[in-house]
Amino acid sequence: MSFRNIENLNIKKHIYPIILLFIPQIAIKVYNIIDKIMIGYMILDRSELGNYEEAYKIINVLFTIVSSLSVVMIPRIASIFSTGNHNELNKYLKKSFEFTFFLSFPIMFGIIAVSKEFVPIFLGEEYKKATLIVISLAPIILFCGITNVIGNQYLLPTKRQKQYTISIIAGLIVNFTFNLIFIRILGAIGAAFVTIISQFIVLLIQIFYIKKQIDIKEIVISSIKYLISSFIMFVVCNILNMLNIDNRILLLILKVLVGGIIYFICLFILCRNSISRFYKLP
Repeated sequence: MSFRNIENLNIKKHIYPIILLFIPQIAIKVYNIIDKIMIGYMILDRSELGNYEEAYKIINVLFTIVSSLSVVMIPRIASIFSTGNHNELNKYLKKSFEFTFFLSFPIMFGIIAVSKEFVPIFLGEEYKKATLIVISLAPIILFCGITNVIGNQYLLPTKRQKQYTISIIAGLIVNFTFNLIFIRILGAIGAAFVTIISQFIVLLIQIFYIKKQIDIKEIVISSIKYLISSFIMFVVCNILNMLNIDNRILLLILKVLVGGIIYFICLFILCRNSISRFYKLP
């Protein structure tokens, strides 16, 4: 690029879109640490903060697995949007939702089912209280998975940064306000409860913004087979507790293996092409 072309650049027109992208990123960073800051400030027992932080790390790692598709889909959806092909856009979004349900439901129910064994093994006996926090935070995997599709894969690529920013800031305000109440009463469990509420608010706002472009009813119906399969998996994993296996590691491995097999068998029964369709993703 020549210096003449640089001089002709209109920088001002890019400032507002950059700000719209910058604000939610800051809000997300604050959103991810505000509960920890408030627990540390409002609760004298330092173990509350330690248990919450370690539990949050586990959930965050699991969510990273669910959100892995975003990196691939964002440029693809932005490219399709630029062509004006809305039917193709909706088709890719539906695939993204199904992939998210395919992973998030079993991971959510799975971590709840194995948390009693997994947390002491992974974190140590001194973090036993984190087990309940992990269970309380588990729905974040599903909620954040859905908002990741709506926000990162639809609102941002389709130049609707303002709506995305509003949803994130609304969640941040709810998180801060309710934390003032529930952390004092319930400690780290209260912060986990508020995190679920605030993330659900973000989800509702984003659904409101896309309800005219995307068939929400169809998306909900497509999630039912994954919900049923995951719930059956969850029930079977809890039945395994009746075996009275003292070795936690052995019980954890057994739950993971049996739970995974049950999940895929149920999916195969409910919808034979539920798994194979993911291999058709570009």
